[in-house]
Amino acid sequence: MPARHGWLTRTLKGLGWLVVALTVLALGAAAYAWVQLGRSLPQLDGSRDVAGLSAQVTITRDALGVPTVTGTTRADVARALGFIHAQDRFFQMDLSRRRAAGELSGLFGRSALATDRSARLHRFRHRAAAVLAATAPEDLRQLTAYVDGVNAGLQALGAVPFEYQLLRQDPQPWTLEDSVLVVASMFFSLQDSTTGVEARTALLNEAFPAALADFLNSTTSEWDTPMEGGALPAPQPPAADVFDLRAAPPARASARQAEAPDTFALALGIIPPDDDARGSNNWVVAGSRTADGRALLSNDMHLALSVPNIWYRASLAWADDRGAHQVTGVTLPGVPSTIVGSNGHIAWGFTNTTADWSDRVLLEPAPGDPSKYLTPDGPRAFEVTRERIQVRDEDDQWLDVRETIWGPVAAPDHAGRQFALAWVAHQPEGMNFRLSAMESATTIEDAMAVANRAGVPGQNCVIADRQGQIAWTIAGRIPRRVGFDGRLPVSWADGTRRWAGWPAPCWAMP
Repeated sequence: MPARHGWLTRTLKGLGWLVVALTVLALGAAAYAWVQLGRSLPQLDGSRDVAGLSAQVTITRDALGVPTVTGTTRADVARALGFIHAQDRFFQMDLSRRRAAGELSGLFGRSALATDRSARLHRFRHRAAAVLAATAPEDLRQLTAYVDGVNAGLQALGAVPFEYQLLRQDPQPWTLEDSVLVVASMFFSLQDSTTGVEARTALLNEAFPAALADFLNSTTSEWDTPMEGGALPAPQPPAADVFDLRAAPPARASARQAEAPDTFALALGIIPPDDDARGSNNWVVAGSRTADGRALLSNDMHLALSVPNIWYRASLAWADDRGAHQVTGVTLPGVPSTIVGSNGHIAWGFTNTTADWSDRVLLEPAPGDPSKYLTPDGPRAFEVTRERIQVRDEDDQWLDVRETIWGPVAAPDHAGRQFALAWVAHQPEGMNFRLSAMESATTIEDAMAVANRAGVPGQNCVIADRQGQIAWTIAGRIPRRVGFDGRLPVSWADGTRRWAGWPAPCWAMP
């Protein structure tokens, strides 16, 4: 009995020491994680030397943490804004650029591969070079200062942001192309990158008589209040002699299964679910209708919920040969300009148009040569680019992207037809950084001209100025369609259907 008791005592003591050791290790790991988390937080006090500044820049934060950045030049302010964007939101910025470029798999592995394949079809990292080549020198200087500020802010952190600690990854430096990709990510969020609306419209037109298909596809209602012209008539259900449900054959299940949703992208909040019933709103009231003669503008941009919020509130102040400037509003981490706000002379706000900014171009194979397709100038060979997708902890994946003069070739449709995607975001002028000029606009006419030439996802833009005037226009490039209305997929092979540049800038004022 004594020997057995001795063995039991030693065993219990050993287990006790093991528990103590594990507890110490757990506390040590928790303490290390806590210290690393604290080191990854942004600098809120003190001073820091940042290369490239022409003079001192001051950053103050109010009780809610909203920064005011005050500098001598707009480039200095852009550098400082990049610094605090990186310290506060670098992981968000990284997801945006990777989403647009199709590079999420490098962080998350195979679970993001489907998202990357769909994005890589558009080759936005390649297109970013063309956008930068067309960027005005002043905008490029501002963007370069911003990018340098982002990298300075990232390097100034005592530890990498906690998301990278959890992923056991190192963040990659920011580049000029990455800021273009952040703009591209907004095109993904706000527009139809797959021309799915046209596909559904085509299916309805194939399945039902034209009158019924037009009724089901109609977007007009008695609630429409156009600013110019009369309202379009509300659709009426077709009569029974057009389509009678009582005589219709029973519906048959489709042999083609619906495409599985991209659950990874949905989880990250970087694409909206199909049933996402968002509704942004804005309104503007002229000074002629207010007690003090000043205009009122309100703007509420609804996007999918995310943590952190997609927008970053800030106030930017600087001076130049045109005087002192102060712009207050929201910025988008990854780009240096104010997206929505006021500069004291004008105020502007955006909501998404949900208009048709892309088209499905049916391709006609060249007779006897499937490697070519018909164009207005005759048969033309597809351009094929092999895209490498890096996948964490696995071998690289490869994707062959075929491109046409109109855009990339997507997977065949339900009828097996090949088609290309024509999208505003693919065009040389579809994306740019001209919206930054809104910060220094002083008249409502200047502001509307900036909005019309800005390379942003098409937005309803409302504007008010200090004289009490108000206006509405479309911000972003609008494709000028020739020979078709864009509702259905059509061939552009003979040149009678095409995009022909952009309409002249226009706006509406009461």
